[in-house]
Amino acid sequence: MESKIVATKITAIIRDDAPMLLCGDSPTYRRVTFDLTYEQRTALQVFVTGISMGQPIFESLSRIFWEK
Repeated sequence: MESKIVATKITAIIRDDAPMLLCGDSPTYRRVTFDLTYEQRTALQVFVTGISMGQPIFESLSRIFWEK
């Protein structure tokens, strides 16, 4: 099955709703980027699940969950 490694980094956008909830302001955001190891990149590779008009259709990353 054809696959591709999608990235060398992963970025998380963290949202702080406190300004909105406490002061009626807009939420604030911060961005954190991590370099992925080869093993992590390989684990996150996406696979072709079909073909449309000669072009491959790849899986897409849907959700990420925090785990301890």
